[in-house]
Amino acid sequence: MENTISILVNEVRMSNSNEEVANVVNKALNYEKLYVFGELLNEENVRELKNDEQYQPLYNLLEIFSYRTYSDYFENKDDLPGLSPEQEIKLKKLTVLTLFTKLKVIPYEMLQRELFIDSVRELEDLLIKCILERIIIGTIDQQDKSIDITFAIGRDICEGDLEWMQQQLKNWNKKSEFLLQKIEEQIHHAKSQFEAKKQEEDLFQKELETKEKNFKDNYQSVLQNNNLDIMTDDFSVPYN
Repeated sequence: MENTISILVNEVRMSNSNEEVANVVNKALNYEKLYVFGELLNEENVRELKNDEQYQPLYNLLEIFSYRTYSDYFENKDDLPGLSPEQEIKLKKLTVLTLFTKLKVIPYEMLQRELFIDSVRELEDLLIKCILERIIIGTIDQQDKSIDITFAIGRDICEGDLEWMQQQLKNWNKKSEFLLQKIEEQIHHAKSQFEAKKQEEDLFQKELETKEKNFKDNYQSVLQNNNLDIMTDDFSVPYN
């Protein structure tokens, strides 16, 4: 994928007209296994398409493939170039990647709504393609009608996404601090319980040792008294 985008960037840099640049952009959108386009968008030749009335719709389409979803395309399709069947499938795959950033377990209902897919079979076929291409790693749950995604390749990031990511990181940091506090409280509670249990065991051991000592002392006392009685009996003078 890295070699592909590098080749396309070089082609853009060697282009002498907006038409040639547009051809490269179309090639990128059609390339089956290319899912990131940020390097193309950073090229001055590509950005010039935005100011060209003829190619502005193509530039907007490139932005949708870079940052947006199939529903974004559908809402603005009257102002955008039509999609080839390959491009449509590709944009739907990219949409799955975006949904993963919001949910790890994605219900079929949400996927069908966002992808404008009515058939469960068609949806599952798309998800299987994503898994086989390893752009996602996940498990399809046909009974629960959902997919549990554990990994997905990254997409390009726009400025608005950066703000969202910063907020997500702040939220994650707060949650981490909260969890760390709870863990420390549990550790402190466990230590307190351990110390209390240890004190209880030490007290029990001391009581046991005291009782054992008292028993031995009493036993020795009884033995001594018995021996004394025996000795008294042995040395007693019979009375005539």
